[in-house]
Amino acid sequence: MEAYVGEGNFIDISSERQLGLVGSILSLIGGLLSGVRFGTTSIGGLLGLIGFVLLLISLHGLGEKLNDERPFKYFLKSFIILLVGVVVGVILILGAFAAYSHTTDRIVYQGEGITLHESDFGAESHELTTTGYLMVFIGLVIILVSFVASAYYGKKSFEALYELTNVKAFKDAANFLWWGALTLIILVGVILLLISSIYQILAFYDLPPRLEKAAGEQPPTYDEFSSEPLW
Repeated sequence: MEAYVGEGNFIDISSERQLGLVGSILSLIGGLLSGVRFGTTSIGGLLGLIGFVLLLISLHGLGEKLNDERPFKYFLKSFIILLVGVVVGVILILGAFAAYSHTTDRIVYQGEGITLHESDFGAESHELTTTGYLMVFIGLVIILVSFVASAYYGKKSFEALYELTNVKAFKDAANFLWWGALTLIILVGVILLLISSIYQILAFYDLPPRLEKAAGEQPPTYDEFSSEPLW
């Protein structure tokens, strides 16, 4: 795909802007609706997936037109790291319950020649062994580490976008994403991640439809007199 450079040496990025904006909005809504299901389908998960695909297409297009693939590559690497980490962590946790647990059948009543066990009421319980607890711990650590590593590359993706477009909201989104990931374990991170998602939406909204083709290391400048609509 060749970049379209219009009059005044400007690059048209209106399509990428719209895809990034819609993708960011869908990703945020998907996260907020993560627990909502329609039959066996997760509404939040479906919206989040659509949003991710739109963002990926947007960043790929921006990378080609601005001759810098960093935002796309960092964003894709962020997703792959998170996906692999979560899959490995969940496998370890499920494996711990499947292979390293034992069934207990406690006595719930004993007296007058009668002994009743939990199994008599269909209430047998399963307890993890020491190895099982260790596997669960390792699985949780892997998920947490992968989330932080994923956030690091997500942060680098937004920082690269800030360098290329000079839209400050991308830098704010990067900072809130990073600190949100680091403080997620104490729940403060949830609020920071939400703020990061909002700044991400604002960044694509503030992104002009055309950018001036920059020379050397200088970031592109806005085409303030563009007749292209913002939406």
